[in-house]
Amino acid sequence: MNNNNTDIIDVQSINFDTTQPSTSQSRTSCECFRRRKLIWIILASIITVLIILGIIIPTIIVKTKKIQIEEMSTMETTTETTITITEKIATKKETAATTIETTTESITTTDQKTTAEKQLFSSIDNNIDIKWTQHGINIAGGYRPTSKLDGFNSPSSIYIDDDDQTMYIGDSGNSRIIAWEYGAKIGQIVAGGSEAEQTNQLNAINDVVLDKKNNAFIACDFQNRRVVKCSRQNLTDQQIIISNIRCTSLAMDNDGLLYVSDFEKGDVRRWKSGEKDGVIVAGGNGMGDKLDPLSFPSSVFVDQDHSVYVADGTSGTGRVTKWLKDAKVGTVVAYDGEESPTLYFEPAAVFVDHLDNIYVADSYYHRIIRSLNGSRKCDIIVGGNGKGNRSNQLSNPSDLSFDQYGNLYVVDKSNHRIQKFDIVVN
Repeated sequence: MNNNNTDIIDVQSINFDTTQPSTSQSRTSCECFRRRKLIWIILASIITVLIILGIIIPTIIVKTKKIQIEEMSTMETTTETTITITEKIATKKETAATTIETTTESITTTDQKTTAEKQLFSSIDNNIDIKWTQHGINIAGGYRPTSKLDGFNSPSSIYIDDDDQTMYIGDSGNSRIIAWEYGAKIGQIVAGGSEAEQTNQLNAINDVVLDKKNNAFIACDFQNRRVVKCSRQNLTDQQIIISNIRCTSLAMDNDGLLYVSDFEKGDVRRWKSGEKDGVIVAGGNGMGDKLDPLSFPSSVFVDQDHSVYVADGTSGTGRVTKWLKDAKVGTVVAYDGEESPTLYFEPAAVFVDHLDNIYVADSYYHRIIRSLNGSRKCDIIVGGNGKGNRSNQLSNPSDLSFDQYGNLYVVDKSNHRIQKFDIVVN
């Protein structure tokens, strides 16, 4: 029995011993598996990070380049725009009949126009010795009288609308007002067109102004002895605003008040809408060559201070007088002759610029003369080469005006044309 028990114990001992190596191997295998798993996780993480970096870095580079390109493009666009605007101002060219402005892209021209005007007037403000070309350009009409729309018959006056450079011309011989658009070859009738006394007709227009506030023309209807207002929207809509007057000239001040010269009464009156008599602002003391009367006033101009300039007299008594607001006596500010104001000088029109220089159309000597501010002596600026129809000659000039660039326009009455003289700023 002892032997049997011994055998049993030995077997059990053997069986127990055989299980120990198996457990040890299992533990070793688990540890290896864990290590491999950890290695794979680390490798996968590294690969994932590399992939992410591979995506992010090129994206950042592309975005950076795109931003740089956009910034460069913006800089280039700004530079091109600046150059284009500069070129627009610099490439203004004059031709025989019109002014052409060369542009390279559709940028608003309002700023360009304003800049060009500022540059011009800045030059004028710093240089009063302004000159004009001596050979004019025929921009409207011709050498013969005509009733067609490509010309005139003894034109008397001109008004230039600075908004669009349209000229409004009093065509006296044809009893009509002609609108001549900038660069056009023919004009359009905007009032009148036949000699008659009816309200919607005119007879011998001496002057015309544009009343922008009321969108109407105001005209001196000389032979009908009246001043009429003509609607710009309806050619037949005309009304008489002043009666029984030999109107020779019109002017309008900054307040919209109308100034009218009376050839027969020898005075200039200021009119408010609805007034029957008006207020005398120059003359009114009979006819004469003293400083309180006027002698056949032919033209009137009103400056921003409401001072009134009057051209009056005929050959031998011609002059321009200035009447301050509420003054009873005028002051001679322009005449032809260093010693005497009574040398042959027949002013048909007067214009005063922002420097108080006075310009006069002298119909007797067929020229435009100027009196610089502070000097009554006049100098010739265009014409004065005898009566004729050449480009440097005039024939009985009846009116003058300036556009916003300072170019001079002359109504060359007996040549039935409008002459333009380009400004030359030194």
